[in-house]
Amino acid sequence: MIKIVPKNYVFEHLKKDFPKANSANKQLEKYCKYLESLINSSILNGRNPYQVKLKRFSAPLKELGDKGGRIGGKTANGTKVIRIHKWLSDNGYTFFHAIEYGSNLNGVISEFNLSEHIDFEVEDIYAKLESMTKNDLDFYIDNFQTDDLSLIKRHLPKEELSQIEISNLYDSLEIDQISLKNYIKQLLTNKTLNIFKRKNICIQAYYLLRYAQYTKGTLYQLKSESIFGRNYYKGISVQNIHTTLREAIVGDSYEYDIKSCAISWRIAFAEEFYKSIKDDNKSINEIFETTFFYLTNKQEFYNDIKENVFDSNCGLTDAEINELLKDIFTSLNFGARLTARSWKDKLGNNVFAAVEGFFREYIEDYEPYHNRFLNDVLVKRFNDEQNLLSQYICKRFKKEYPYLDKIKELKKDNFRTNQSKLMAYLFQHAETYMMDTVREELYKLNIPILANIHDAIIVRHKIPTIEKERIEKLVRSKFSVHFFRLGEERLHSVA
Repeated sequence: MIKIVPKNYVFEHLKKDFPKANSANKQLEKYCKYLESLINSSILNGRNPYQVKLKRFSAPLKELGDKGGRIGGKTANGTKVIRIHKWLSDNGYTFFHAIEYGSNLNGVISEFNLSEHIDFEVEDIYAKLESMTKNDLDFYIDNFQTDDLSLIKRHLPKEELSQIEISNLYDSLEIDQISLKNYIKQLLTNKTLNIFKRKNICIQAYYLLRYAQYTKGTLYQLKSESIFGRNYYKGISVQNIHTTLREAIVGDSYEYDIKSCAISWRIAFAEEFYKSIKDDNKSINEIFETTFFYLTNKQEFYNDIKENVFDSNCGLTDAEINELLKDIFTSLNFGARLTARSWKDKLGNNVFAAVEGFFREYIEDYEPYHNRFLNDVLVKRFNDEQNLLSQYICKRFKKEYPYLDKIKELKKDNFRTNQSKLMAYLFQHAETYMMDTVREELYKLNIPILANIHDAIIVRHKIPTIEKERIEKLVRSKFSVHFFRLGEERLHSVA
């Protein structure tokens, strides 16, 4: 985690401007603490290799300006109260150099480098733990550290909330602390993940352990409903951590997820599309040959791409390549452009397309692999088939539900409906409806759900096969998604 200390001349100037305020040091320290908490919250979600290499960070800078504190008192020109953030900017002491400013409109969090007006140190939790002896490590992780308290309190329910209010606002999860401690120890010697992954996961695991120690085992996940249909959580949760870490904190249980969810939903419209084009020269299987290949034999599909795109120098394990490909193909199904590269926005900031962003996140020297992927024949065919379905689905729903064209969140530049946003809106609502049906059926069976992850749920015990098959059949019938299937994976505590 990061520690920030302003240069002494910044403090001296602030004290000179507000000699009577008697709080320059206190207010500047408060501002630094708030900036630290914003950056640390972002670090919890993981920095990609590119950000680490260039010493870049992310945080909602507008929130820093609004909540970073004020200072006031008598000056040569009378009494004055000003935000610390504005005073720093006005006097040329801004603590960051923005690479890209985020906003609620573009859905991007600001990215920046820290400036020369501060000293800062990013604590390498992974290196710190790795350097300890076995006995020192056991003692350290067994005992709560008060230095971690400020970040933990940022993600706790407010003290004034009642238990009913907490239940309405938060989903709680009991963390298996013994499993999590063992996971951290094993992560330090796990060479199957690249070093960037290990470090990012270690930060999350360490934080969750300290959180659980403070709350006596409970993780409070603040609910956040999206207009696009999904139910998210704010802050770190079961939804945004690595799958192996999720398994460690939940412990012995079973996870059920919709297999190839986005593509299964999309291909449900293939027959309608085929009837609309009235093509006697090609069958539906020929038009969507690559999509059916993906749905019926995904691993072979991935293997064909891996052979043409990746090599031993990419630094990824086979499992990590599979994870990367899964992320990419999910984004393609939400409308990500296959051929798009980085570009400049209206402010001159670099913006990276989703596919390139994934390669940047996984591979340090990513460009050769990104280029091969963009030019892979199988990838291109798959993308062309998905584009055919996307255009048809958007046209169909806009005709049937004209109100979709009036939803401002689906607009591009507040003018016309964006196809990618509309596809995300339609799919995420469909995904939620299908999973809600699964949850309703489990409720009838008195099977409690431990965790929700968009297209997946985790339960403590195995769902009887006959009930699982009944639920799958019900969803297929109810939503006409004929490839709907619940994958089953047994999760284990780390011993």
